[in-house]
Amino acid sequence: MSKLKVWFLNVGQGDSTFIEFTDSSARVWRMLIDCNRGTESKGIDVPRFLKDRIPQTRENGKSVRRLDYLIVTHPHSDHIQDLEAIGDEFVIGELWDSGHIPEKDENGEQSDLFEKYKKVKSKHGPPKLHKMSNSTEPMCDGELEAHIFSPSKFIDEKEEMTNEERREAIHTECLAFKLIFGTFSILFTGDSNWLAWERITDYYDAETLKAQVLHVSHHGSRTFFRKEEEDEPLTESMDMIEPECLVISVPKDSKHKHPNPGAMKIYREYVADEDIFFTYNKTVELEADNSGIYTIDNETGDIQEQSELGSDDDPGGDDDTKKSAPPATPTRTYRSRSSLDDQGAA
Repeated sequence: MSKLKVWFLNVGQGDSTFIEFTDSSARVWRMLIDCNRGTESKGIDVPRFLKDRIPQTRENGKSVRRLDYLIVTHPHSDHIQDLEAIGDEFVIGELWDSGHIPEKDENGEQSDLFEKYKKVKSKHGPPKLHKMSNSTEPMCDGELEAHIFSPSKFIDEKEEMTNEERREAIHTECLAFKLIFGTFSILFTGDSNWLAWERITDYYDAETLKAQVLHVSHHGSRTFFRKEEEDEPLTESMDMIEPECLVISVPKDSKHKHPNPGAMKIYREYVADEDIFFTYNKTVELEADNSGIYTIDNETGDIQEQSELGSDDDPGGDDDTKKSAPPATPTRTYRSRSSLDDQGAA
């Protein structure tokens, strides 16, 4: 039976999500969405976590670890901070990129992080590098599907704007997509803002946007709904997505005061408290099968203990005889609405 497993990793003030998909032939596909390094908040060491979960295989006479998909929603530091290590440690099958050039520093230079990411793109790039835009992409030999809602255009160096304008433009055109597995789906929003969702909700219908699980945008920032606190919120996105569960990637004490209280008030109008999961202190785990049943909860602490930054001088994973303990099985069980509708129709 095909199975989808997702880890929304505790990486502090940033994002990183790891996905394993076992297809109908028992092949395991692996993908990573963004990669922060949350040292201050004792987040997960993402390369170490991946090395513990991706076995070595032989390719062209070499022992390698393969990451089938690396997906970068946008090139801001809290989403690309550890990508250099990912590029060094893993063979990347496909690299999905938002196509944006970020803001520069006061000297007119790009950040070291972005320069390192450019090296990763160069090393693992064409023909495997894809600049994503509105489209539907088959994944994992067609057993998964990604519906790309954004970007609608690329923010490149030719765009003349201030750093603040460029940052907002990148959030407006952030990579946002729905991962579809049978009747189950997850909507990944990166840091997409209210302007992005004004465009998306105008273009797509509710059935296309609907998803069981919403990975909340920008760590629970208000910008998913509005620019300023006093602005009228744009809630059409939540009306159309109709999520059953929310996952919010955020540290316990966010320096940006995430999640925003006003945003959380809106989210709680759509989703009950017990169905909102936060990554602070513990990674959120999700499993789904092709019957439409899925489970989700915070892990018991094994992942945090074994993969926390600074928890061990040993980077882990090099000795294949040393295995980390299996992750705890998530405990909260749901059946997706689509599968219930199918049962009713039958």
